Amino acid sequence: MKKLINLSLLAGITILISCKMPQPKVTLIKTVTFNDFPSGSALEFHNNKLYLAGDDATQFLILDTNYNRLDSITLDSARTPRVPKDIKLDFEASTIINNKGKEQLLLLGSASTTVREKLFVVDLGDEAAHQLQVYSTSELKKQLEKNSIKEVNFEGAAYVHGTLIISNRANKSQPNNHLIFTDLSLIDNFDNIHFRIAKLNLEVDGKVVGVSGLTYEPKNDRLYFCVSTEETSSAYDDGEIGESYIGYINNISEKTTGKEISPDLFFSLDNVNPVFKNQKIESICIESIKGNIITLHLVADNDDGTSKLFKLTLEIEKDKD
Repeated sequence: MKKLINLSLLAGITILISCKMPQPKVTLIKTVTFNDFPSGSALEFHNNKLYLAGDDATQFLILDTNYNRLDSITLDSARTPRVPKDIKLDFEASTIINNKGKEQLLLLGSASTTVREKLFVVDLGDEAAHQLQVYSTSELKKQLEKNSIKEVNFEGAAYVHGTLIISNRANKSQPNNHLIFTDLSLIDNFDNIHFRIAKLNLEVDGKVVGVSGLTYEPKNDRLYFCVSTEETSSAYDDGEIGESYIGYINNISEKTTGKEISPDLFFSLDNVNPVFKNQKIESICIESIKGNIITLHLVADNDDGTSKLFKLTLEIEKDKD
């Protein structure tokens, strides 16, 4: 792998974002570009390691928290650096699950085309083996299309006390974002998949914004999400990149049966630092929580064959009663 290009080390730069909602103080710590790992789209933190997948990459990377490469796992046998768009598996969502006592990494294709209807499960218990199993999400897709989701485009996943939450991304022709609440029947029982669907209410000056990643913070029962804007009218085509955002939903465990959910925090990353301008943030994960300070990581895929990682902290104000 080529040497990483460290674009900036910006410790101590803190900006307070103005909005009606309770707002965090945001400190950008580090940003690094991988010129030889394409299209970073799914990012997870587990046991002091980061797991990074790209939507057209042939492997996913295992990194330390300073973005040094530790290992890699092959997901696609293609010999080209980037898998062609019409046959790529389009990995867009990931989460860590506990399945029958085993800690596993779940990696979801977007399901926006037939070839992308894939679910990979990687056993994290044996670091030497990294056993990998492949399943189909075609039945889930069929059922969702019968139940109000007209265009399936999985972009984020989070595991919350036995419930698997999957986000379905909006676009200009299908302007509503959705959260899908299901379980591990995707792995254990394909013929008996149970799910619920909730609309995620997001509005930004009349723009269509699409949820691009999820992560769960159990201490405060918060579902964090990232959002990006892109001028596209389908789940397949790319478009001009706009702003990206971060938000969270409090007490998500109590909201799995609602028909609509609104965020308790939502802010633009462009207002944090100019480095986020024209960055299509695709995934979010949490490294640590110390008091009210959250350390997290983001990854951007700007459709140019590279991946850009960001490490930052959020200092969260206590919600007022």
